[in-house]
Amino acid sequence: LEENCEQVAAAYSLTPRESEVLGLLARGRNAQAIQEKLVVSRNTVKSHVKNVYNKLGVHSQQELIDLVESR
Repeated sequence: LEENCEQVAAAYSLTPRESEVLGLLARGRNAQAIQEKLVVSRNTVKSHVKNVYNKLGVHSQQELIDLVESR
């Protein structure tokens, strides 16, 4: 999973922080868990998630997981 996340992050030009968020989302973490893990505000998490979804062209966490798993 880690390697797949790295490949996706590189292929879609994610920032280092977006890559971290991608990894957590791919593991099924929700916004609250990401907020606590990265010690950032709820709005910051929402912004990162939105950016990741936009760059990957997905609309849900399940689509993101499917994309990462298909690598």
